[in-house]
Amino acid sequence: MKQMLFFLFQLLGATMIGAQPAIQWAKTYGGNGFESANFGQQTNDGGYIVTGETIGSTDGDVPGTYGSTDAWLVKTDDLGGIQWQKTFGGTDKDIALRVYPISGGGYVLGGHTQSCNGDMINSHGMQDIWLFKLDSIGGIVWQKGFGGSKDEALSDLKPCSDGGFVILGSTFSNDFDVSGNHGDLDMWVIKLTASGDIQWQKCLGGTSEEAGAHVLQTTDEGFILSGYTRSNDGDVGGNHGFYDVWVVKLDKMGNIQWTRNLGGSGTEFGGQLIQTVDEGYTLVGMTNSTDGDITDAHGDFDVWVLKLSATGALIWQHTFGGPSNEVAYTMTDTEDGGYTIAGSIYPENTPLPGDLDIWVFKINQIGDLVWQRTLGGTGWEAPSSIQQTMDGGLFVTGKTDSNNGDVSGNHGLVDGWVVKLSPESVANNDLPVILNTLEIYPNPARNFLAIQLHTGSLPLQLCVMDLTGKVVLGPFTPLDPILDISALSDGFYLLSAMNAAGYGCVKKFVKCR
Repeated sequence: MKQMLFFLFQLLGATMIGAQPAIQWAKTYGGNGFESANFGQQTNDGGYIVTGETIGSTDGDVPGTYGSTDAWLVKTDDLGGIQWQKTFGGTDKDIALRVYPISGGGYVLGGHTQSCNGDMINSHGMQDIWLFKLDSIGGIVWQKGFGGSKDEALSDLKPCSDGGFVILGSTFSNDFDVSGNHGDLDMWVIKLTASGDIQWQKCLGGTSEEAGAHVLQTTDEGFILSGYTRSNDGDVGGNHGFYDVWVVKLDKMGNIQWTRNLGGSGTEFGGQLIQTVDEGYTLVGMTNSTDGDITDAHGDFDVWVLKLSATGALIWQHTFGGPSNEVAYTMTDTEDGGYTIAGSIYPENTPLPGDLDIWVFKINQIGDLVWQRTLGGTGWEAPSSIQQTMDGGLFVTGKTDSNNGDVSGNHGLVDGWVVKLSPESVANNDLPVILNTLEIYPNPARNFLAIQLHTGSLPLQLCVMDLTGKVVLGPFTPLDPILDISALSDGFYLLSAMNAAGYGCVKKFVKCR
């Protein structure tokens, strides 16, 4: 969780907080077939672990395959050079979608499989979710399969604070490991022990279609889930039209605490969730609606970013895009309290180098655009994950069929592609040290707040915001050390001091009577 004492954000007339990052390095991984980098994480040694799939390759970076589609795992150094790589699978289709380093060393790797041989030995039916625990060089410690007699698919996996794991996906089944299906496709969440045994599982949904996208363990040791729904019964209420974003909060035993439908009369899909410092949530997804919860649509599908309260109330929402299609399902929170999002953008909106490019853009904590850039060549590129790195840069995974522009070294049809972006470039003279230079008292305060600044001649601007980032007083210059807050309602507020370059500090205070 980020500390609330230091915020860097764009506000009113303030300038951008940083320039768009540059490409430090980019790598293609693959062979003469089809590869995709579906997810990536930085490891403690400064390198990266990347997982995905390989189809039909017999050369290049792929050592050998088991069947039609194999799960693929690549460990790199800090510059993207391959240190080792592994394929996993059977004679049918096997896809890896998530990998995480785990305590004690090694990795947890998850995906779904249609095989019932090779490395995939616990098949229940048509397609199952699978989970591997691996050692530090990719050797299998144990493997588990989860499912019923019909299809299951994994969408997300996370290590948990108790050493176990939580899996989110979808299921058509109602037998074997699956119980409580509501009909059609349900969102399916499984809580596992550290050894991969099921502690509990829940089917969530109604009589129509639901699927999971992202799961996050929350600070109360419960779970927050995102995905989509077409139902308006069972666990689902308040559908706006066609597909809605669906957010579900569970306690630590999987019991529903609340659910929320978000959307308009068109189609919405939910993606990654991040818990915020106020115990609320920020979510990224996509929409093509122009009504309901959507108030600023640009045309066709837009990237949709929402801020929710701790109980799921919509605080703010913004769409990003142009007159054609933009979609995004992955984002990362950054050290300054903002968010960087990776999505796909089509060339009708801006003069882009290819048919489909990766679009990376940053917003601050109230949803204002800070910077944007595209990544790609004259073919097409699509992202799968984005993470902030130890140096404050960004690590993007995806796939490409280009071999020009930002892409080089393509091995065949489609390659896995990873891009390391530098930290945002900011001139040194734009970095005045004003952290801990703002003092306020009394706190709590009734009608007046005394302000003390230790900033010398730095030109500052003050404003008071509510906890959503909405300005409720100001902006104003600190000419008077006493601020009249008598008009404010009782509650929590933030006093921000910011210089002309957009850097500042924030203090939280309580207004009471």
